[in-house]
Amino acid sequence: KHATYFAKHAFKLDVSTVEGGLKIDIRETDKTVQTINYRYPEDYGAYSDTRETKCTLQDANFDEHKDLLIPLGLFGNQQLARYDCYVWDTAKAKFIHSPSFIEIANPTICKRQKCIFSSERSSRCFIRLFVVIPATEA
Repeated sequence: KHATYFAKHAFKLDVSTVEGGLKIDIRETDKTVQTINYRYPEDYGAYSDTRETKCTLQDANFDEHKDLLIPLGLFGNQQLARYDCYVWDTAKAKFIHSPSFIEIANPTICKRQKCIFSSERSSRCFIRLFVVIPATEA
């Protein structure tokens, strides 16, 4: 039922830059479904020159509903990509902030394996690879 509900929605993003963040209007046809006044986390404030305003909708928690990914920029000498995430809440029919997603460096969402791959490198000799498996509802 929820997948059918979501499939009926063709969400479009209208993103504009505001001081300290973004204004994200989530629209369906001509109607604004939700507005998120996003403020970049303070820890990420110094990197605004590497940020993009190209937010994307993709299923980040493998529930068959697209979620909102907000690029935070590239960090450190290894240029780690970081994103913030809002997941679709079917009960509330809106996007809800998922604060733990920001900790995943260079996330690659694998729909087939239902996991998020992460990799980071702190030097030429030290590379860490992670697999993040989202929690499922009990």
